[in-house]
Amino acid sequence: MTRNFSKLLSLVINPEMTTINMRKSSNILEYCLSCHSDIRNDSLYVAYKVCSKCHFHYNLSARERITLLADKETFNEVNRSLISIDPNRMLYKERLTKDRQHTGLPEAVVTGTCLIDGTPAALLVMDFGFMSGSIGSVVGEKIALCLEMASKKKIPVIAVVSGGGSGVQEGILSLMQMAKTSIAANKLAEKNLPLITILTNPSTGQIYASFANLADIILSEPGALMGLSSLRTIADSTESPLPDDVHTAEFHLRKGHIDKIVNRENLKDILATLLDLLSSLYTLKPKRKYTKEVKESLKLPSLTPVKLAKHQNRPTSLDFAVRIFSGFLELHGDRRSIDDESMLCGIGFLGGQSVAVIGQNGRNIPAGFHKAQRIMKLAAKFNIPLLTLIDTPGPELNLQSEEQALGNTIATTMSLMASLPVPTIATLIGEGGSEGALCIGIADRVLMLEKAIYSAISPESTAALHKDLKESSDISEFLKISASSCKELQIIDSIVTEPNGGAHLNPNEAARYLSRALIHELAELQLISTNTLLKQRYKKFRQIGEYSSYLRSAASNEIKELQSYLLQSVKKITKQKLKKSN
Repeated sequence: MTRNFSKLLSLVINPEMTTINMRKSSNILEYCLSCHSDIRNDSLYVAYKVCSKCHFHYNLSARERITLLADKETFNEVNRSLISIDPNRMLYKERLTKDRQHTGLPEAVVTGTCLIDGTPAALLVMDFGFMSGSIGSVVGEKIALCLEMASKKKIPVIAVVSGGGSGVQEGILSLMQMAKTSIAANKLAEKNLPLITILTNPSTGQIYASFANLADIILSEPGALMGLSSLRTIADSTESPLPDDVHTAEFHLRKGHIDKIVNRENLKDILATLLDLLSSLYTLKPKRKYTKEVKESLKLPSLTPVKLAKHQNRPTSLDFAVRIFSGFLELHGDRRSIDDESMLCGIGFLGGQSVAVIGQNGRNIPAGFHKAQRIMKLAAKFNIPLLTLIDTPGPELNLQSEEQALGNTIATTMSLMASLPVPTIATLIGEGGSEGALCIGIADRVLMLEKAIYSAISPESTAALHKDLKESSDISEFLKISASSCKELQIIDSIVTEPNGGAHLNPNEAARYLSRALIHELAELQLISTNTLLKQRYKKFRQIGEYSSYLRSAASNEIKELQSYLLQSVKKITKQKLKKSN
């Protein structure tokens, strides 16, 4: 997006430019204000007020947005009678009267209940055409009442934000609406009910910095201007040139502040999927006994264990996610500073059940682990099982990571995952490297693909330290990083078969094997109570490396070997005696 396009957005949302106010001109606009293409017969523009050529999203009224989102004839408006009355300020009263006549609304927000693709939800929609969508006492009250109503009815809330600046005519009372709406959002969160925010053009000021940013999922329309301050304020306070797309949805997505940018014509479908995923209606249960079996895949002499795990065509976390989890929706950002693309996060269905997914694809920075923590908390809030896909050589080790508290971030991520009150399954799909792998690997069940590796130090570093280990097969044996070694050490619970020659030769088959294993493990875990699950998880990792686990197992193996040796010796001596007697 160019600076000119940002300026154009600012012009379109300027309430003083009545000649291009969409409520007045939507029926007579002939050419797109952005690309100047003819939109008189543009079906996308007619249905959604979106130019099909440049995808410029024009402003909509609150009623128009409700029509697009709610199932037909299901919207039931509430608290319509609440209106602003301020007889002591004549100019304010005149502006209110003018905007009520202009929009047909009593206030800048419309609230009510509806069905979205059959799912009950509360809907609150701001209207920029009414006082520029500013938040005053009545707007704050209607929003709070809507959130409280949803808490009582135990239904999710969809909030469409447009405007949201301060109602300056009400002074300090307007500011206090930030606190009012925030504490009402907290009440909704206490009931573990979803709050989904949709930021439209523009979304700024007090609403943006209060309940709108407390949402579990934050969506945005393309090109929407957003932020606490205005674009002009940022430009005036910054000496260096601003990025071309500063203060836009695209900028905020890159900086990790929102989850997803959604085109208006797809918005209802995305909302319906999110509501299904966050409602967690179904639970997997085992129907018959599942036989875990690992078939020895074909040996490829040219590919050593380490090379197989790091093969450039080996399926990534995203490859597995889109193949295994139906309806998978990727979510972005740590809500702090950046979106670490090497940490995949999202939600989807596994066997018809909602699951949260975290996956790695390379070295992660602290923002990536913060992003993972967001999904962990989301899983805990909505009682959704968490599945992680591990594939990393380790965290990004540099000065910037240390400045961003890499050690603390890894520690808090491990601590959070260890205490999650939902079933968790971790799967090593490629390279499991050191702390980066472990911090999303503290799970109730730890699976490992047949050709994956799991190590405390990279094979390359080991080779540099031990010159006599030249082949990666020697390194693999030395470090005990193979799936079979990890199983023997009780680091993992089971090994998942790969296609002959490795997962990279048939990703679809590899995904099918892993999907079966995940469904089986998840079905079994969900038969266990939360308290028992947490106790078992504690015990599982508490005893790793303890005498009662590995050392006892090693001693038992040595005893068995000694017994076998003695038995063979006895047989040999007996044979010799029989031979002499004959």
